[in-house]
Amino acid sequence: MAEVGTGLTATCRAPVGYVCQAGAAALVALAALALAAEAGALETVGESPEPPGTEIVRADTGPREILTRKAPVKFRYRSDRRGTRFECRLDAGPWKACGRGRYRATVGPGRHRFSVRAVGADSLTDPTPASRRWRVKRWRPGIRSASRFARSRGGRVSFSLDLGWRSWGRGQRTGAPMASTVKVMLMVAYLGRADVRSGRLGGRDRRLIGAMIRRSDNEAANLIAARTGPARMRRLARRAGMRDFRYSTTWGRSRTSAADQARFMLRIRDLLPARHRGWAMGQLARIIPGQRWGSAAVRPRGWRLFFKGGWGISDGRFNGIVDHQIVHLSRRGQRIGLAILTQGNPYGGWGHRTLREVARRLLRGLPRN
Repeated sequence: MAEVGTGLTATCRAPVGYVCQAGAAALVALAALALAAEAGALETVGESPEPPGTEIVRADTGPREILTRKAPVKFRYRSDRRGTRFECRLDAGPWKACGRGRYRATVGPGRHRFSVRAVGADSLTDPTPASRRWRVKRWRPGIRSASRFARSRGGRVSFSLDLGWRSWGRGQRTGAPMASTVKVMLMVAYLGRADVRSGRLGGRDRRLIGAMIRRSDNEAANLIAARTGPARMRRLARRAGMRDFRYSTTWGRSRTSAADQARFMLRIRDLLPARHRGWAMGQLARIIPGQRWGSAAVRPRGWRLFFKGGWGISDGRFNGIVDHQIVHLSRRGQRIGLAILTQGNPYGGWGHRTLREVARRLLRGLPRN
């Protein structure tokens, strides 16, 4: 029997004359175990628990360039272990508890970083969170270029581009006769009548409104205007947030501003009754080829364009020919309202070129993502 020096003993039994090698090995092993126990290094049998891992499986960071104040972002993530919870952090913000597997937020322009980490039931936290980085830019219209071109054209050119949270333009509240652009308001106001908005649109109404919008038929406009009335037109103007609209029973002489019409076209989908919204927008998308000048010739790729033009002799407040266009652009939930009003054009083709080049400059670089 031998003592190891820690209060532990080992016994060796062997025939006389033999060396007890097994007993010596046992003594060495026993000594090592004893020393480890004294140092506290041997606490449990088996492996220590590991923290859970985290993985981002989908990152929808939205468009790289936005028109709105903020853009929505969405992430989906998971852990390699069941029963975990998650903590998320956006940019330099604090870690906060977040949903199991999904995270949604809105971000403005700038550089951004999203991080997520799993936390196990034993409160062990992933020391290497999963993360994504991205950048968001804000698109701005080419106001300076469009304004320089407008000044070079003579006459009076005013325009407004409205994104809802902000508008840009030149002479945005300058008054002008509406000419045939008022026909879009006539359509919206008529479809909003109590006896029309919830019912099936009859064939005669479809023919009249279609001719008034797609071909700019004046006789059809006279009939729709008579069945709509001034009160409904003024009520529609208030709903749209117009400030410069003045209705005339000689509908082409109704007056407006670029700011009013851009705001109206931005919101036109919401102003139309739901039952007739798709059909009405379809009329604005199918203007006949002979009237698709100006902005229609520079439709940004990937965007849907809905518009109406108005042209004719000035009402005497400004000499020459008026040539206007009001436009609604949409793509993946993003909307733009645009109005370009030109007065004092020496001839029709002059106004057409002004409309086209102002629109081209304003919409240059419009995001397609």
